[in-house]
Amino acid sequence: MIWLGVPVVALVGFALVFSWNWFTPFIAGQATALLGRDVTIGSMHVAPGRVTVVTLRNVRVENPPDFAAEAPFAVIDTLVLRLDGMASLRGRTAVINDVEVDGAVIEAASLADNRNNYGFTRPAAAPPPEGTPATAPPFRTLVIRNSRAHVAHAGLRADFQGDFATREQEGRPQVVLNLRGTYAGQPLTGEIIGGSILDFQNAERPWPIDAVIQNGPTSGRLVGNLRNPLALDGADVRLELAGPDMSLLRALTGIPIPRTPRYRVAGKLDYGDDRFRFTDIVGQVGSTDLSGTLTVDPRGAKPDVTADLQSRRVDMADLAGFIGGTPGRGTPEPDNRTIPSQELNIPAFQAANV
Repeated sequence: MIWLGVPVVALVGFALVFSWNWFTPFIAGQATALLGRDVTIGSMHVAPGRVTVVTLRNVRVENPPDFAAEAPFAVIDTLVLRLDGMASLRGRTAVINDVEVDGAVIEAASLADNRNNYGFTRPAAAPPPEGTPATAPPFRTLVIRNSRAHVAHAGLRADFQGDFATREQEGRPQVVLNLRGTYAGQPLTGEIIGGSILDFQNAERPWPIDAVIQNGPTSGRLVGNLRNPLALDGADVRLELAGPDMSLLRALTGIPIPRTPRYRVAGKLDYGDDRFRFTDIVGQVGSTDLSGTLTVDPRGAKPDVTADLQSRRVDMADLAGFIGGTPGRGTPEPDNRTIPSQELNIPAFQAANV
């Protein structure tokens, strides 16, 4: 009986002192190897069962070693993983069904020397054998609550925050991002509603988007579907832009456009063959109507821009900026000149091949 009591007492003692936190260094080490960044976990709790629930708290993802910053790249207050217990045992690997993120804070930054903390270097994986069918997402659902991101980009003169979360809309998962801050030195506000995050890289399922942006006096809206957005496989969206001066669009598009009077344009935006195409354009620049197609090839040192535009009624005062003048009804040129005497802004035009 004494020999029987010894292991029983040992088991009871082990149960009293056992803590799932003993495994946090191992889990954090696995995450560190996967992301190529130091990852730490404050605490872990596991509720075993047919559906095993793993709760991680205070998960921190650090910045790259050569990127000095006060705050880590990301902190997640609570991360909940629901695993299929039986499938995990059979396959000897974690089979995650559902993921919940609560209270994530992301600090993304790009410095003046172009170093950033959001570029991840992960171990290269061997390509799958030819003919291997596409695999499903690693989990079925992703729920995000009470989360925000702060983006500071020196090159874009951008500093803005975004609150983001997921929701169900008519039975369809969505992600919602609300923006506020500055972009190109101008005030920025906006709301972006997208489809399920799990479908973001699904080439077989178009990703819906409805984005409304206000950047200074310029407003824009993008509505439609994107195909595999990270790979830029294509798009079927409608783009609307409006503002007091088209030259302000350079900060948003990278295309130098001369000064114009107030405008409003809309058309279909697509991407294919490494080119952006803005087609079926209909709009107004001052009192001049505008229609046609604009194609941008961004691959070179500076973008190649090809425009095929038409107008049924042209007011030359609206287009004065294209020949060095000031758009609108300004002071007449001396000596009855037809061509304005102001110098062309050559550096702006040298930013693209038009």
